[in-house]
Amino acid sequence: TMPNVFEANLATGTSGGGGPGSSGTYTPVVTRISNLNSAIAAECQWMRIGNSVVVSGVIELDVISSSGNTLTNCDISLPIPSAFFMPNNVAGNANAQTVSFPGQSAIIIGDTSNGQAQLQFIAGYTSSVIFSFVFTYLIV
Repeated sequence: TMPNVFEANLATGTSGGGGPGSSGTYTPVVTRISNLNSAIAAECQWMRIGNSVVVSGVIELDVISSSGNTLTNCDISLPIPSAFFMPNNVAGNANAQTVSFPGQSAIIIGDTSNGQAQLQFIAGYTSSVIFSFVFTYLIV
């Protein structure tokens, strides 16, 4: 019988890129854009299938202001670089793990100027919140 090459590639995935069928872990660089004192990501997981990459992880954000329903956002670096040309080349969401903020969610889109994923939400509080996230992006 022929071995399943896809499964073999997943089992021997790398942590720094890799071809189709690879996977691994990385710690993304998080860049604060607006309304954040700090933003820290834990080690995240990624999996590449063809020209698509799925990323999941956890990020802690310390919000500055909640006045006027303030847009709050940050960029998350990618495990495999991509040159997005449309924000919808990245799609995902995040949900708060913090009990004091039930139902808080965020969207994740592509930051075309920086080639990174951008997490965005409207802050209704001023404190630290932990989000679990998942997004998919296209390698272009």
